[in-house]
Amino acid sequence: MAQAPDEYRTYKHKDILKEMGAQTIGREMWDTISDSQPPKQLVQRRIILPLTEEGLAKKHGVVRPKAIIFFGPPGTGKTHFVKAIAGVLSWWYIEIMPSMLMVDGVEKVGGQICVK
Repeated sequence: MAQAPDEYRTYKHKDILKEMGAQTIGREMWDTISDSQPPKQLVQRRIILPLTEEGLAKKHGVVRPKAIIFFGPPGTGKTHFVKAIAGVLSWWYIEIMPSMLMVDGVEKVGGQICVK
């Protein structure tokens, strides 16, 4: 009985994520990015490794985030990188459109998020 509230919260959390259009992404997307690409090396070193290697995270004082957000102009690879990161970490992927964030906002702003 003690774990029932936690299980219910997890169940409701998944419902909310699905309502927002959250997806699960396969790990294989990470392999589609060339290992020689500097952004992949940086993301691997600064995001993926500390989040997948618990001992490494503790050693360097990395606190596990609950979300990672990429933002910027269209065509810069945000979507592909965030989907790949979500796949490697087994996190949810959610794409947030500008219309979800503001009524009269800037047209060319976009954002992606992956959530644990």
